[in-house]
Amino acid sequence: MEEIVKSILSKQGISLQKLSIRADIPFWTLWHARKGNLYLKTNQIKELNKLYKLPSLEVKPNGNILKNINNTNYISLYNILPEKSRNNFKLYSKNNNKKILIWYQPLTRGSTELLLPKYVLFDETFITGLGLSIGDGLNNPGIKNTHYNFSNTNLGLIKFNYDWLVNYFKLDKNKIQVYIVTPLKNKLNYQKQLVARLLKIDKNIIKIYKGYRHKKLVVVIQIGNAIFQCVYLNLFKKLKNNILNNKEYRISFLKGLFAAEGHVKHSRYNTIESISFAFNPKTEKELALFIKTCLEKDSINSKINEKGYLYICNYNNMLKFHSLGLIDLNKEKKDKFIRLCKNAKIHVHFKKGYVKKLIKTSQRKMADKLNICQPTISHYINKDFIKLNIAKIILNKKDLINNSKFIKVTNNVINNKENIDFMINNSY
Repeated sequence: MEEIVKSILSKQGISLQKLSIRADIPFWTLWHARKGNLYLKTNQIKELNKLYKLPSLEVKPNGNILKNINNTNYISLYNILPEKSRNNFKLYSKNNNKKILIWYQPLTRGSTELLLPKYVLFDETFITGLGLSIGDGLNNPGIKNTHYNFSNTNLGLIKFNYDWLVNYFKLDKNKIQVYIVTPLKNKLNYQKQLVARLLKIDKNIIKIYKGYRHKKLVVVIQIGNAIFQCVYLNLFKKLKNNILNNKEYRISFLKGLFAAEGHVKHSRYNTIESISFAFNPKTEKELALFIKTCLEKDSINSKINEKGYLYICNYNNMLKFHSLGLIDLNKEKKDKFIRLCKNAKIHVHFKKGYVKKLIKTSQRKMADKLNICQPTISHYINKDFIKLNIAKIILNKKDLINNSKFIKVTNNVINNKENIDFMINNSY
């Protein structure tokens, strides 16, 4: 019976103590049987044989990750799971109506378990949450670290992540720890109330620490469950091809990732210089290459440097990035992008002969009116372009947009109608 007892423990993911209860056999009797040192009674052998014949509960993912239900895509969490935990224990699962119980059984202590929905809605908001979490979450924890972590100074992003965990994974709010790290010695109670109202939780469960190295309030969301960590760490690995090959999914993922790890860089002239993603060059090079491939699919060129930045230059690329909504989730970064674009020096180019029609008086009088020199007016007429700040005096916004052929910002020629409209509208 030695092998039968060991097989039941392995296939059902239970401890010897639990097997003793289920089989109604004294613990020490089973303990000796597992060692092969004791014969069992006939009725005990029958009971163990019944359990031996039960189907295995070991996790063996073998189906599609996505399941279509009523024309809506859902993630099968069972097929997201690895077969073993990060500390090399077998994972087990059992269906419980619309939920799935997942656990593993260590040798010397109680099981670690988690109840999750069997299927999780796979929509654009979920993918944005995944991108956000990968940006500011704990993606490469040490083997002894069994936590899921997310931290940020932006309270809007904190709420987005918290709602993502609760609404999609149906996690018990009591199992989600919230920490505040603050540089302030006073107003601690106010900060607790602020975060509690934001997340709709009891302020008394929020722990607060003084972080003298922090300039801003930092909120940390933590889940201390190794099973959830396994699920989270496998999500991107299993879903990356689905994200890559669907435009809406790509945009949603990059939107979340940029909100966390994106940066809008200004030049010395207070205009936009580049858009970039930060990544760990030692552990996240594959992620950077994935971002680059996603951007290429939407005709946005980017470069990766060894310091851990993927950056996007050229106004056409940056404006395309903005027009896809990839900056929208983080209001501070979006406002900065718009503000820097407003400072750009723009030349508006028109169809041949259009500028000459605008100059209805002599070049000298027009030059005096615009407070510029006459040769500049002549140059505008010959080249059919006008600086935007000058064009705004001569033309109303509607005519300016409708009659522009293309615009130039530094050496970048912008001929996409949507981008032209954005740059001109933004200048008013």
